[in-house]
Amino acid sequence: MKKFLKLSIAMLVLSAGIVSNVYAQTKIGHLNSTELLSGLIDWQNAQKELETFATKKREALEQQSKVLVDDYNKLVEQDSKGLLPPAEKQRKADDFQKRQTDLEQQQQLAQQEVLKKEQDLTDPIRKKVTDAIAAVAKEKGYNYVIDTSLGVTLFENPNDDITPFVKDKLR
Repeated sequence: MKKFLKLSIAMLVLSAGIVSNVYAQTKIGHLNSTELLSGLIDWQNAQKELETFATKKREALEQQSKVLVDDYNKLVEQDSKGLLPPAEKQRKADDFQKRQTDLEQQQQLAQQEVLKKEQDLTDPIRKKVTDAIAAVAKEKGYNYVIDTSLGVTLFENPNDDITPFVKDKLR
């Protein structure tokens, strides 16, 4: 029994040594992707282009919505004055409903177009950044790189911040 206990303790000590050796070889770097991206001219230009695109879409939809509301108010006014025969009132109400449904579909389509535009503009930049991060991590011997902009990091060693190296790689 003593021999078994000694063997078990020896195995435990040996395995603890192996595990600590594995952890000692793991090198983890970190960077702040928000800071990194916001400092890139390509990213800033993409954000401006996206904002312009989204603003144009929003303004066009707001104009269509204003026209629709004005037409609806005219319809209500005409109806309250008794100027619309029942058949004409129904026809205009049906037309208004169709236009409202069309506007809602255009709004959904515009949202999809803005998301697609964002993806088209930012995906190449994200790939370039990801490739640069991977290259720096490989060059510096990091096994993992953590993004500190996500707000989950409890501790970070400034010596393991690879942000400046990635910025240099992107220039």
